[in-house]
Amino acid sequence: MFCRAFLFLNLAVAVGCPCPVNAETPYRIGFGKSDITPTQPLRLSGYGNRTEPSEGIDEPLSVRAMALRSGDEGPMHVIVSVDTIGVPGTLTKEIHQRIAQQHEIPRSQFVLCCTHSHTAPQVVGALTNLFAKPLSDDERRDLEQYAEHLSDQTVSAVEAAIENLQPSRLFVGQGEATFAVNRRVLNDGVWTGFGITPDGPVDHSLPILKVTDETGEQIRGVLFNYACHCTTFDSNYNRINGDWAGYATKYIEEQFPHVTALCTIGCGADANPERDRDRDMQIAKAQGRQIADEVQQVTSGEMTEITVGPQAAFGFAGLPSDRPTVDELKANLKDNSPQVRQHAENMLDVLKRMGRLPETYPMPLQSFRFGDQFSMVFLGGEVCVDYAFRIKKELGEDGKPPVWVTAHANDVFGYVAPERMQTEGGYEVDYSMIYYNLPGRWLSGTEDLILKRLHELYDNQAAIGPVSPETSLSLITVPNGYTVDLIAAEPLIRDPVNFALGADGNLWVVEMGDYPRGEPSAAGTVADNDAHPENSPPGGRVKLLKDTNGDGRYDEATLFLTELKFPSGIFPWRDGVVVVAAPEIVFARDTDGDGVADERRLLFSGFYEGNPQHRISGVAYGLDGWLYLSGGAYNGEVTSHVTGKVTDVTGRDVRIHPDKGLIEPLSGQSQYGRCRDDWGNWFGNTNSEPLFHYAIEDPYLQRNPFVPSPEPRVFVTEPARIPPVYPTSRAVDRFNDLHTLNRFTSACAPLIVRNAALGEDFVEAALICEPVHNLVSRVILDPDGVTFRSHRLVSEEHSEFLSSRDNWFRPVFVRSGPDASLWVCDMYRETIEHPRWIPESWQARLDLYAGNDRGRLYRIRPDDQQFSPTPNLAGKSSAELVDELQSGNGWRRDTAQRLLIERGDASVVASLVETATHHAQPNIRVQAMSTLAGLDRLVPETLVPLLADDDPQVVRVAIRFSESQIENPEILSALCALSQHHDLQVRYQLALSLGESREALAAEVLLDLALRDDDDPWMRAAVLSSAVPHADALLTHLLASEGELANHSDLLQELVVTSLGDNVTGGVYRVLKMITDKQSEGDIKAWQLLALNSCMEAVRRRGETWTEVANSVGEDERTTEVMARPLFNAARQIAGDEQAPVNQRVTAVGLLGQASDSREADSEFLASLISPRVAVELQIAAVNALAACQSDGLVNTLLADWAAQTPAVRSEVVSTLLSRREWTGQFLDTLEHGIVAVGDLDAATRNRL
Repeated sequence: MFCRAFLFLNLAVAVGCPCPVNAETPYRIGFGKSDITPTQPLRLSGYGNRTEPSEGIDEPLSVRAMALRSGDEGPMHVIVSVDTIGVPGTLTKEIHQRIAQQHEIPRSQFVLCCTHSHTAPQVVGALTNLFAKPLSDDERRDLEQYAEHLSDQTVSAVEAAIENLQPSRLFVGQGEATFAVNRRVLNDGVWTGFGITPDGPVDHSLPILKVTDETGEQIRGVLFNYACHCTTFDSNYNRINGDWAGYATKYIEEQFPHVTALCTIGCGADANPERDRDRDMQIAKAQGRQIADEVQQVTSGEMTEITVGPQAAFGFAGLPSDRPTVDELKANLKDNSPQVRQHAENMLDVLKRMGRLPETYPMPLQSFRFGDQFSMVFLGGEVCVDYAFRIKKELGEDGKPPVWVTAHANDVFGYVAPERMQTEGGYEVDYSMIYYNLPGRWLSGTEDLILKRLHELYDNQAAIGPVSPETSLSLITVPNGYTVDLIAAEPLIRDPVNFALGADGNLWVVEMGDYPRGEPSAAGTVADNDAHPENSPPGGRVKLLKDTNGDGRYDEATLFLTELKFPSGIFPWRDGVVVVAAPEIVFARDTDGDGVADERRLLFSGFYEGNPQHRISGVAYGLDGWLYLSGGAYNGEVTSHVTGKVTDVTGRDVRIHPDKGLIEPLSGQSQYGRCRDDWGNWFGNTNSEPLFHYAIEDPYLQRNPFVPSPEPRVFVTEPARIPPVYPTSRAVDRFNDLHTLNRFTSACAPLIVRNAALGEDFVEAALICEPVHNLVSRVILDPDGVTFRSHRLVSEEHSEFLSSRDNWFRPVFVRSGPDASLWVCDMYRETIEHPRWIPESWQARLDLYAGNDRGRLYRIRPDDQQFSPTPNLAGKSSAELVDELQSGNGWRRDTAQRLLIERGDASVVASLVETATHHAQPNIRVQAMSTLAGLDRLVPETLVPLLADDDPQVVRVAIRFSESQIENPEILSALCALSQHHDLQVRYQLALSLGESREALAAEVLLDLALRDDDDPWMRAAVLSSAVPHADALLTHLLASEGELANHSDLLQELVVTSLGDNVTGGVYRVLKMITDKQSEGDIKAWQLLALNSCMEAVRRRGETWTEVANSVGEDERTTEVMARPLFNAARQIAGDEQAPVNQRVTAVGLLGQASDSREADSEFLASLISPRVAVELQIAAVNALAACQSDGLVNTLLADWAAQTPAVRSEVVSTLLSRREWTGQFLDTLEHGIVAVGDLDAATRNRL
């Protein structure tokens, strides 16, 4: 249904409104503090060479919290500061969720900051590859317990802060501290190590927030920010200590009794404090004292009062990273560094588990904006100083409010180096990711990406989501002349993925509440649900919606069916519905009138249960009265519980007949939803291939297993894969496949519009949903021979039919309404992607179910078309339904056809015949004809005139319906009369359908069609699909027209193979007799060699050898080998004739080495052809001929002139030698002995070996 390749992340943004603060509504601010000092020795963090637990405690560690609310009812904001190296985003998410359960604080209004002390305990989940000596099991257990303790104490501190809320005033000011120094030493602009760079960039600013009581006299709390590592103590210092940040907060709290002091760290990832191992304690205290003194000085002076409540925003920037190759990782397994080896092991494990390394990482971004007075920006990771300078400049200058920039917030996931360092290189850019278990360095352009995302957050340009249905409606764009109506929304529906309008006008809606991993209230682990989603609790539902007052908006919903596994399709059938929910397709109905299903009958089972985006899905009604479904992926054998029959549908779409319990495989496979036009042309798509036409269906192809089948899908768009789209929503960062931004990656639910009331712009129009990019695209189909191309309307060359600026808008299904309208299903989710394609780092930080309490349905209509109540066709008489067949609306026609077939009312047959044969509109004639066929009343007297209809499309459909009556002489005669029809599509369908007849007349017509349209590959495929019962006759007729053979060599070869059939031994003799009769040895033609070549190819394809076939004796007591000898002799002569055309020589070479009496001589001649003096085509043919005759010493022969061979010949040689185990072994020996250099092989071959 949705994207593989998946799919897109919406920048998760929640925004609150700024609130003015005045005397009547003062700030209410509170503080809390908890002790997080460990009670037992633990391994300290920060340095990879630490090997032992801590050896004592200098100073306690704390977590401090400030809760802020503007007025009594304003939104609560919380800032937390933790004395720790850093916390992973998963821990921040867990802590927030615990707090939100009690206080409903949105994620955007909660920020967790770290002091980045390198003398605090390691936190599980952060810096996961830090230590050269891995943690022991006991150490890991103790640290896991400490992480739980840290979480508990953080929640306690926040609870205390909320409990402590008091009327307060808020002031901001700025001081300076000068001990931070740039630590990156450069030589000629290249990093050489750590040290002191006096003129290097550093941020000495010390922004300060002061909180007082409501009088402004009594200080209640202080928050300060400084950009510097907490690394005064080096790796040899193994005692608990908060470093300079800890001493700063300690001294401030000593200077101001009853004050809580919070420290946050700015963008100082490339800055260190002063360091001296001999006096590190003295230095740390002095640096803390410098901060405390500056805070005292600033807070005692004039500061700016903040009188506006904050507006909060939170989201992620997807940072793109380089990724090592498998070869590089395997090489790193032997590196001297334990961390490098461990990193390689970890990355290889990710590759094995996820199938790829992550391409992006979710860097958290957050802002608190206090109107035009002051702003705070919080960045995840260890961020270098360039970011602070740039952010302050772009967000805080030119009259904008001053900006405070904090790093190490919410998720300390790695270093974030600026663009400047891309060329300088060094630890922060090139090596640090090893310790954080990141794949590689951030790509160039990362800095601009972060700033772009930050601007979107800060300026509220990002989608504000989720939003109300009415707000989302206002963000939808359609072409001029169209209007969008909201017809259903939450709480009436949620998670809608499919719908179907019932004949009574009520709406059936499928809700996939268990997307993507099962019912969210019981979803298991990432790994479990990713690998085995079939084990997830079912959360799918079916609802029946009614519009009780006729105003065009559904207002009543009944929960009809529950506990479905990822349901993906529905269709009304008789007095119930067919529901698609792998592994089953069921029929459900309500028998007692309460609106709830009390009968649930299993129709089919056995469909693939994995990724819900790759399951059996969608239901479309065919002209034949069957239901057509997309196969998805990985299906195998399916059981009908009506007939008991098991059917293999591997790699196919299917059609089903619920009443009869029949299921048949079709050409495939589409991913989510087949659709058809008025004439029975079927279309499908995959996530990255937005539309393709099934030019030939599987039942036709299966009739001739002796020739290769063509790919049945013809891609309609240009390009076929990931063509561009033009969203109006903000471009968001992808999880993967970064090159597919603004291209189709989640194409689903295609629709060929069959609704005349929509106007000319929808004639032959196809609509394709693209939920990742929040749009529905339109293309116009153009006939192209027997298939189609497409183009965009001029007005939509760089825009879409429907798009939304709401990044949560997820159109996953579109259908024509019963009037001049289109209906769109909006699943409304933050994330549309299966976890299989989402890096684990993103999964751990996102709510993959966000939006699962929402969902919308929209109606798009022309401005001049007023809403009309949904019709109740079920209440119409059969005569009235015949009138409905004459509607210009495809849904009305299909529904009328279905109801008439279900009723089986013979009284309308005459009316149907009249409509089928005389109505002015061809599509109406087709629908009436189809209804007659469904009633089993399409008799020859009606069908024959339809075969002579003036409209080619009517004739095509009539030909298809004639297949079941093709033995009727009148029908066959009418069919054969169409062989000279002016329309190629008619002739094409005729060639397909004549395969159902065994009459000689059919063979004659098939050959006429083949010769007339032999340049059309689809016509040739159609003839060959019908050729099995006529193969000998076709071949005989073709050989009789010798003048045509030179122009139809491909057809000749394929007819030869078809004629051989399953009886290769007898068939070769029979075919050779046909192609050699009346030919003298000196009069051999090129086509005869082609025919023999086809025989040889058929022999090889069956796994037999020419020797096994050659000794068979025919009616005239000649052996096959005797009959073939003149052909082999001619082939030998032509192959050696340097004046003969190359293509004839290639054909001749393919025959050498097969006759037993000349195999040795032929092999020597073939070996001589593998020479740079010979045309490449002949060399390649010689390689294949040598392999076919399996000559001894093949490896040596093919490699004898290796050094002189061209790349094309080498490629063929290697491919040949790798095709059989014994040859591969000998080839490896030549590599070991240096006969062939490994460097001569391409990368793909080396990997294969």
